[in-house]
Amino acid sequence: WEQIITQVYTYIGMIRYYCSHPDGLPMWIYDELRLTQEASYKYQDEKTPVGLVEDIAEVLAVHEQLPPDRLLDGSWLLLEYDETAIKDMVDNHLIPKNSRVDLMSSTFGCASDYIDTTTTATTTTTNEQNSMNSTLPDENSTTAPSIIISTPSENSTNNDDSVSNDFSPKSTCIPNIEPHFGARYWCNDIHKDTMQQWFMASAPNLPPSSSSMHLPPKNPFIPAQFSLKPLPLDDSHHPLLHCSLKLCISVGKKKSWFPATVIKYDLTRNKILLSYEDEEKKMAYP
Repeated sequence: WEQIITQVYTYIGMIRYYCSHPDGLPMWIYDELRLTQEASYKYQDEKTPVGLVEDIAEVLAVHEQLPPDRLLDGSWLLLEYDETAIKDMVDNHLIPKNSRVDLMSSTFGCASDYIDTTTTATTTTTNEQNSMNSTLPDENSTTAPSIIISTPSENSTNNDDSVSNDFSPKSTCIPNIEPHFGARYWCNDIHKDTMQQWFMASAPNLPPSSSSMHLPPKNPFIPAQFSLKPLPLDDSHHPLLHCSLKLCISVGKKKSWFPATVIKYDLTRNKILLSYEDEEKKMAYP
């Protein structure tokens, strides 16, 4: 998982490089996203009145900051390109020190593996901890525990550089217990060497030439014009202009139904009879 996150920060570093460049990010990326959102809004599925009211009620929230004339399409369309906001996001928010990694795996075991150790530990805890343990699942629970690896806090008392990212339930402390669902989890600090590696990967640089990481190529299939293309004025060879079509429909004559199911009939004879014009009312369509 360390290598995967390193690649993520390498891509963020590439975005940071383009943001610091005088030309900035390629404008065609924003144009493609804008056209895609416009097409999605224009050809979206029809909503029920209840669903439409719910959507409008959500965008009326103060944090949405939408003007009244944009309540219907404001949550769909990209109305403005804000390069400053993008640069602020990648420079001040998408950084390693703000990261938290949640790892969930069946290799950590299942909840029933830690029933005994947790029960023993809770005998010396406070009433608050005992109330939290009352929500534990039964011994047949198969919920997989998880590990939360976060950056060291400023008030963290664990300054040991020997802390490893390799997690083993057998060599760690008793798991914490989530109070609502009784899920077991552990909290560990990210190793300083890993943090340093992520900081270096997130620097504003282009990926090495040996890497296949790059900005996405242009998509030539994104529609921009939805109007119908007119026919040429000199189009005199239309296949339906100089032809005569005759359609005969048998109507108005009462049919006599057979009491039994027809299992055999003359296909050729029926074709000939159906091609005749109606005996009582002739209908021919040119």
